Amino acid sequence: FNGEIVGLAMDDNMQAQLCTRAFERACKSCSSRGMILHSDRGSQFTSRAFRDSLSKYGAIQSMSGTGRCYDNARMESFFATLKKEKLYRIHTKKMPMEQVKSIIFRYIMVYYNRQRIYTSNPGGWPPSVYRQLTLPEAAESVPLLGCLQTALFLTIPEEGQSETALVLDTSDPVYCLKT
Repeated sequence: FNGEIVGLAMDDNMQAQLCTRAFERACKSCSSRGMILHSDRGSQFTSRAFRDSLSKYGAIQSMSGTGRCYDNARMESFFATLKKEKLYRIHTKKMPMEQVKSIIFRYIMVYYNRQRIYTSNPGGWPPSVYRQLTLPEAAESVPLLGCLQTALFLTIPEEGQSETALVLDTSDPVYCLKT
């Protein structure tokens, strides 16, 4: 509901294990179980390994229809922001992959989640700040089911080989709150 990135995994491929790691990290960071997970129809999300991970956390998978790109608009917007504000401003081609991963991790976990103005939140509060401000209110109305949405993959510019899977908490507080 607050736009916070709650799980992150990066690798040099986009296999099911990458999505599974990002999803499980998100579940552990939020102590989440029993959520609806929205994803695209990529082979990573339809793999047996990924679906086993969903079952482990009691998640229900939701996929949009073919050609329905608007279902993942929030993540597409995030990736555009990450590219414009950080990745296009540095020369990733000359950096080791571990350095690029570190830059992405710090951008997301330190700046994006905690400091950056987030216009979708009332008052423009950064995601983690908004969560803290609304936590008592959200705790009073904990439903049986929560929502998480998975991201698409991001190819690190100029590298052409590294992929990033993120899980973004995109619950709508009216219809679905994170448990």
